[in-house]
Amino acid sequence: MDNPILRQFNAYEIIMFLHEMHQRGYEKLRLLSGMSPNGCAWRWFIYPKVLMKTDNRFEYHGDFVPFDCPFGSTGDGDAQSKSNHTIDEAIQCNEGYFNLARGRDEEYVRWFSTIVEQSKHGNYPIAFADCYLAKRWTFTGNPIEIPFPPFYPDSINSIANFTDEQLLSVVPFLFNQSSAAELNEVLTYQGPKPDNHAICEVIRQAIREKKGLISHIDFFSKTKEIELFAWGDF
Repeated sequence: MDNPILRQFNAYEIIMFLHEMHQRGYEKLRLLSGMSPNGCAWRWFIYPKVLMKTDNRFEYHGDFVPFDCPFGSTGDGDAQSKSNHTIDEAIQCNEGYFNLARGRDEEYVRWFSTIVEQSKHGNYPIAFADCYLAKRWTFTGNPIEIPFPPFYPDSINSIANFTDEQLLSVVPFLFNQSSAAELNEVLTYQGPKPDNHAICEVIRQAIREKKGLISHIDFFSKTKEIELFAWGDF
């Protein structure tokens, strides 16, 4: 998943982006970062906790995130902002995706505060690097270590409490491509169709029952109204 704004940020700006997002209420937004094999670039991945389901093992020694997310690398470790772009511009690139990170995760934010303080001195977190296998994260430019990120599974059912507008914005990241295409067919249908609230109620049902989405048009009816149902695989 591309975010052309974040890709222009240096390491300090990436950390400050997450810090600002936490302050704005996106406390479930997380970071995986480490060094490239040649040690010349700091690599980063940003993702919402809910997509982790029950597995955070990749945060221990992984060098990738096992689902689509914004990512990038930088060789600029200066502890100052240089980009001409704002955090709001970065959010707009993946607004629906970042909405998945709305909510409280105070323990993670407390843990992340050490990363924020270290970044002010040009030190950035390393979870992975060539031949790096340890029981803690470390930092560039500083030998101190911090424990692995705290993690308690976040039920995907919490997304069912989103507003209708927020829910529609995150659907492409929750369901498979087939379900997302079925929903899009309903939303773009030119004939009679349910209103957005009715559509969102079906989406909430699908989330709770861990099902997919399917559309249906009764071509034998006079109205040829399209409908959406919770059906199949999530």
